[in-house]
Amino acid sequence: EAYRSEAEFDAAARDATAVAADHALDHALLDRAALQQAEPALRDVLAGAIHWRDPWTVSDPGELVARYAALFERQGGTFCHGDAATLRASGSGWQVSTEDGKVEAAQAVIALGPWAADLTTRLGYRLPLFVKRGYHRHYATEAMPSKPVLD
Repeated sequence: EAYRSEAEFDAAARDATAVAADHALDHALLDRAALQQAEPALRDVLAGAIHWRDPWTVSDPGELVARYAALFERQGGTFCHGDAATLRASGSGWQVSTEDGKVEAAQAVIALGPWAADLTTRLGYRLPLFVKRGYHRHYATEAMPSKPVLD
C-alpha cells in the first residue's frame, strides 16, 4: 500500500501496526527511501508504503476455495446442494431445501453477490445492498514493480 502524502502514510502506518499486532500479521513500514530502494520502478516520489508480508491476495482463488472445502470436510463438515431461494425461517432458525432433503440450522449465511437483495427482500429485510464493481489495470513496461502496488 503506497501513500503519496506523509500524513496519509503516518495514519495508515499507525493503523497497520495496530492491526498487525491484533492479528499476528507480518508487515514492514517503508519510508520514502526504503520504498524507492525496494521498488525503483515507482518513479513518482511517494511518502512511504506498508508491505504486508502475510498474503492477503491469492493468485488461484479456486485452489484456495478447494482447500477450505477439504479442511471443512476433514473437520466433520458436509456439503449439500440446494436452492438458496428456498431459504425460509423455521422455528428459531432457518430451513433450506437440498437434493438430500430439508436442512435446518440456527443461522444461515446469504452469499449471493448481486442477487442477495432478491432473497433478503423476500424474507422481509430492508438492507442497503448494492452492486459495486472493482477495476484494476495491468501494465507492461520495461520497469515493473516487483510486487502488486495499491496506490
